[in-house]
Amino acid sequence: AVFSKDNYFGAVVCDGMGGMQGGSIASQLAVQTIIETVTVADQQSSPSMTLIKAIRNANTKIIETGHSNPEYLGMGTTVTALLLTQNSAVIAHVGDSRVYQLRNGKKVFRTFDHSMVFEMVRKKVISEEQARLSAQSNVIMKALGTNPDIEVDVTERPYKQGDRFILCTDGFWGAMPEEDLIRHLSENEPLWYGTGGRYIEA
Repeated sequence: AVFSKDNYFGAVVCDGMGGMQGGSIASQLAVQTIIETVTVADQQSSPSMTLIKAIRNANTKIIETGHSNPEYLGMGTTVTALLLTQNSAVIAHVGDSRVYQLRNGKKVFRTFDHSMVFEMVRKKVISEEQARLSAQSNVIMKALGTNPDIEVDVTERPYKQGDRFILCTDGFWGAMPEEDLIRHLSENEPLWYGTGGRYIEA
């Protein structure tokens, strides 16, 4: 979903998990709660703190809904969110959905997955391509709905006019090697639009 408020332009992508349509409900709750929190936030609050609060509110909402509806207990979702201001891009994520920042067809930033295999990448045990192809690539270490005290990774990035920010789920970025992915994302008319992600051009 994309949204705007005062000096913000924002986007959020969630990838739900949980049977009995729990994943769909969790992702919908997250998107709705994040947008609602950001749009009513005090203008004096920093974009980073606004985004952290919004994601924590979404986490609480998912947990409370699960407790109130036993059939959805244990549902969860990943989240990637972006607030684009006049001065910078504020990027937050929990889980293995990603945000890419591209400039002139090259990657200048990418979030690091909260997953078991990417912890192995961080420790240089395996390569990113081995992680992508691993049978355990879908085992994530953080998600909304699993822990009341969720830790949100937030980064504030400078940007230039023409930079592209791509928010996408593992179902999209995991479909091909990253080099091929970036080539597709850098095209004038990205082939992937609407199939697991959002893209914003600054």
